[in-house]
Order: sequence, then structure tokens, then C-alpha cells
Amino acid sequence: MFKTALILVSTTISLSSLAQSSDLESQEQSIEKIVVNGFKLKQTILETPNSVTVLSRELIKRANIEDLRDISKVAPNVSVNQIGQVGPTSISIRGIQSNPFVVNRVAVYVDGIPFRDPGTIQLNNIEQIEILRGPQSTLYGANVNAGIIIINSQAPDGEEGGQIGLKLKAFEGRSTEEVNGNIYANLNTNLSSIFNFQYEHGDSYVKNIASSIDEQGEINDLALSTRLRYQFNDDTQLNMIGIYNEIDAPGLYEQEFAPLDIDAYNALYAESFNAGLTVGDFEIANDAPKQTNSKEWALGLALEKDYDAGVFHVVSSYRNRDDESYGTDLDLTAAAFSAGGTQLKDTFWNLETRFNSADDEVVQWVIGLNYLYQKRTRKLSTLIGPGNIDDFSPAPEQRFDAKDTAIFGQVIYPLTDQLNMTFGLRHELASREIEQDAGELDLGALGVFGFPEVAQSEQDKTLIPKFSLSYVFDNELSVYTTMTKGYLPGNYNLVVAGNGADIANEFGSYDKEQLWSYEIGSKGYLFQNKLFFSVAAFYIDANTWQENRILTDAEGRVLSTNLISSDAAIKSQGLEAELSGYLTKKLSINLGFGYTDAQYKDYPFTSTQNLKGNSVYLIPKFDAYLGLIYRFTDHWYVQADLQAIGKTPLNPEGTAVRDMQYIGGLSAGYETDKWSVSINVENISNQRYAAGQAYQNFLFGDDGNFYAPLASPRMIGLAVKMTF
Repeated sequence: MFKTALILVSTTISLSSLAQSSDLESQEQSIEKIVVNGFKLKQTILETPNSVTVLSRELIKRANIEDLRDISKVAPNVSVNQIGQVGPTSISIRGIQSNPFVVNRVAVYVDGIPFRDPGTIQLNNIEQIEILRGPQSTLYGANVNAGIIIINSQAPDGEEGGQIGLKLKAFEGRSTEEVNGNIYANLNTNLSSIFNFQYEHGDSYVKNIASSIDEQGEINDLALSTRLRYQFNDDTQLNMIGIYNEIDAPGLYEQEFAPLDIDAYNALYAESFNAGLTVGDFEIANDAPKQTNSKEWALGLALEKDYDAGVFHVVSSYRNRDDESYGTDLDLTAAAFSAGGTQLKDTFWNLETRFNSADDEVVQWVIGLNYLYQKRTRKLSTLIGPGNIDDFSPAPEQRFDAKDTAIFGQVIYPLTDQLNMTFGLRHELASREIEQDAGELDLGALGVFGFPEVAQSEQDKTLIPKFSLSYVFDNELSVYTTMTKGYLPGNYNLVVAGNGADIANEFGSYDKEQLWSYEIGSKGYLFQNKLFFSVAAFYIDANTWQENRILTDAEGRVLSTNLISSDAAIKSQGLEAELSGYLTKKLSINLGFGYTDAQYKDYPFTSTQNLKGNSVYLIPKFDAYLGLIYRFTDHWYVQADLQAIGKTPLNPEGTAVRDMQYIGGLSAGYETDKWSVSINVENISNQRYAAGQAYQNFLFGDDGNFYAPLASPRMIGLAVKMTF
């Protein structure tokens, strides 16, 4: 592995030499010193002893990064999986995997508001995105075992005006239309604001040709946000954040599974269950009535006050999410057997106070308190035979409360002028409480699941340390090593409690997850700040690992996909390398490569099957990205990008595998200070590939096929924006 790392460093330097050969042209271009905010102390990217990818406003725009799922194509060793176009998003970093049924091991913070279970977060008017790899539990607590993503929208700065834009996309004979924009206003001499809006209407990219309610898939997506800044004086300011997202998707369930082998599927089901209908590349044939409605809103306050000794912060937020989604087709055909649905309500409170050292202090430090509260209610439901949305029958309500209370601190101590030591420590107290009412859930041919009355609670506390050493050479190059711990509290399984005493005893609860991560790396600026490179190697060891188990009957039919145990163990090792900057004054480059070898050290999948030695599923062996932007003039530009995704296992057994994929994109545009127009093509070759976990047929079991959510087809887009 480390030999490979040296080869990558050599490759980086060779690419950088290309910039040196064009030195006369590139003298006018240089990279700004990037400030990373994710470590809660003002550090440049060179000073941070951690692998970090920072996406600037310019790169976000040029690379067509429009929502959270697009981030993975420009950040090596970051994999974003989905279970449907409007469903939850699962993010994995460095082999530390997330899937739809295990809590996300990557938290997302949008303007300081935590999203521990992010959906399709729209990225409108974003100033900077930071992807911090490796556990960040010392500063952020649970749900950051793999890393963290910090999204900061543009802050109000006293300017007035705005933008309005229009986007059109065409794909597979279908289309979407989007209007977006932002308004900047000064409400008085102390109060400035930004209001962002975005509304998308159009077709889903997977079409349902057998809908029983004549809805083939439609999406109406509204995203609103605002930031207000009140400047009391030079030392004190208050930032206020508001976010509202609403999705109305008739004809879509949050989970959509298409057959991976279309020919085999059509041969088996076209005449027998699909009334002669055959599905195409981006089509499904499900009779189940489908409908998804999601509403989410959040409010955040951030008070910042400067003192001689440092800076005092109070950050608080409230977030509410209400989801209703119906129509998972258990037989995955046009026949009316059985379908499922979910009602989910979440409430989150987050409060943090911290005190930072002043920016000019030799010893940098932060100390703080954090409290996070989550309240969740959920109802599963089923429809047996034909019917409509109103005919779904709910199971008993499940209630879940989580409270995390922590005190944390971190100090950066200079051992010499160039050698810094970082030490951090967090004490976390996690409380979990669950309740379930008695009742039943009828799954038709799969049987009736009984739900007993349940009420349980537990507490767990842990210490989460971090230690780093970093050496900076003349403010141009740094080397570092970091050791840190990751942590997830234990919890309970509810849906299996009525499936028999043995299963209830074995899977009723699961223990906490702990891992250790070790990293070495280097980063720096080359050729008078024309290029920035970073390279890092890592090793991660988790002896207690929370993993999803899928119970099946003797015929291979899935009995439950919601079981979690803590009996597994994994190890992951690999590296990533990045290069960005200017090859000439007109040509810029973004290059990334990631390699991950993640394996199960232990995985008792069933009572008779252990998947020890299997690769961790949903983790590609490698991924790579190359993006080039060429500016002909101050107004005309063209961009080309290519992403390569290595072979990826799509289920724990490794029996469903996604082959290596190459995904290309092109865009060209013209822009002035007042308006811009661009044309872009994504997924040029129209690759059809799985975007998440694959399953056998839920009702029929092993029918010789696998079913998985699909990534988007070729998208041809036109975007126009006007500034006023």
C-alpha cells in the first residue's frame, strides 16, 4: 500500500511539472490559501492534520454539483449510495460503510445545522463544502465514524441584488424544469440577509410502466433557505438560518428497485405477471400504488462574540422532518400481491456552546459543551392485493428517543516553530429509549408479523481521544500523522421483536461500535501556489461493528431488512491523492484517486454462514476523477470530466457485483457579470448501473436476478442565469 502511495506522489509531481513547463502562461493564476472551518479552529488546509477535500464555489458550479449525491464524483474514497431518487442518502468514506438500515456514519452539517440522516439536500448558493475523512467524533460525537461533510452557504455581506436562473434537463424521452435564485438585501444598517429559492418539477428518471394509479413517476421539489446576519458591533454578531424543503412525488416510493438483468427479468415475468409488458433500461413494472411526501424545516441561531481572551460561540438549531412514503412492491412485478409503506416523523434539537482561543494566540484551543436530542416516531404499513394509497394498513407505532450530552476540548500546541501537536478529548453520555405498541403487520404471502408491547432504555458513556503531529515546511508543505477514535452508541431493533423468542433475544438490541483510525499524509503548494496536492494513507480497525443482517426463509425470501447486530468486525486500509490548480492561466485541473481495501474480519451473517474475508459491500475498490476547465476568454469556457468507479460488491455475500464504471461529462458556457448560459451533458455514455444495495426478489426469493436502485441516465441540460 505504501509503495502505491509513493507512486501516487510521483504521479502528482509529474503532473505538476506540466504546470512548470507552461510557467510563463500560469504566472497570473494562483490558488488562495483555503481556510477549513470543520475543526472549529481557524486553520488553513495546509495546517490541518487530516485528509480534507475542499470544494470551492467555482468548482461546485463547474462540476454541476447540484445535490449531496454529486459530491462523491469529485472526492476520492467518498461513496454516496441511495435507495431511490427521493429516498435517504447513505454516505461511506474510506470503507466505513453506511447503508439504508444502519445509521449514517457520516453526518452532514448545513450552516451549522446537523443532518445525521441526510436526504437529497439541494446545493443552491453554496460557498464552500468540506469533506473531512476519518473519524471526527472528538469534536462532533456520534455519527461521524467515517467522516463529516460541512456545507456552508453564502453568508450575507451587505451587498444588495440577486440572481434568477432556469434549468432544463432531458433524459430518456422525459424532462425536468427548475427555477432557482437568490436575493440579497440590507434590512437596516446592522441587518443583512440572503434568501435562496429553488423549485424543480418533472419526471423521475426511472419510469413505472405498470402503475395501478396511472402515475409513472413525477417529482415536485421545493427548497427554500435564508440567512440573516445582525452585526451588533465589531465584536458581536448573530447569524440566523432558516431551511425548508418539500418533496411531492406521485408515483414514486422512497425505495425503488430495478432488475439488474433486464433480459432475464422480462423472460421470467413479462407474460406470467406483467401482462406482456417488457421493461427498458430505466423502467420498472410495479403495480403498487406509490406516493412520497416529505416536508422538512430547520431553524438555526449562531451567536459569536469576540473577547480579548478568545471567541465565544453559541450555536443552536431545531429541525423537523415529516415523511410519508407508500409503495414498495414486494414482488417487483405488475401483479397485485403485496406492498409496503413507511410514515416517519423526526424532531431534532442541537445546542452547543464553545470558547475558542484568539486567532493570534500561539497555543490554539477550543473547549465546549454539546447537547443533541432526537425524537422519532415510525409506522410501517402494508397493502395486500390491489388498492390505493388510503388502503394501506399500519403496524403499531414505534417511538425512539436519543439524547447525547458531551464535553469536549482540543488544543494545538507548538513543540517548535514548525512542529505542532494536537490533542483532543470528548466525554460522551448517550441515552437511548424505545417504545412500541402491541399489534400486527400483515405481509400477505410472507405471513403476519406480531409486534409485542416494548419499553426499554439504556445509557452508555465513553471517552473519545484524538492525537496528531504535524510539521509545516516554510508555509508551503506539511506532513502529519493522526490517530483518532470513532464511536456509535448501541440501540434496539424493534421490528423483529414479534418474530419468535429466539430471534427477539438474539437481535433485540445491539452494542456500541468503536474503531481506531491511523493516518499519515502530506499536502502542499507547488510552483508559486499554482497547484495544491495532498496524499494520505490510512488504516482503520473496528472490532465491534454494527452491521445489517437480512433474514430469509428456506426459499431465499426476505423476512426482514431492518436487523442490526454488533457482532461483526472490519478492517480498512488504503490511500487517496488529490491535485488541483492551474496548468496554464487558461487551463485548470482537478484530479483525485482513492483506493480502499475494506474486509470483514468477522461477520456472522446467519446461524450457519460467516462472511469473514468478504469485502465490505457498497465500497468500490478504487475511484478516480479528472476534471479540466479551459477558458478561451474571460467569458467562454468548456469543461470535461471523467469519473472511474472500481468493481463494487452490492450485497454482503458478494454475489451481486457492480462492474467497473466510467462516467463522463461535458459542459460549455458563456458568462458575463450580468448573465450566463451553459449547456452540459452528464453520463454521456448513458451507463446503466446500480446506485445502492442489491437484493433478491422480496416475495419470490431467488429468481436468478438481483434488484437495486439505479443511478441517473444521460442528462442533457441547459441553464440560464441573470444577475440583477
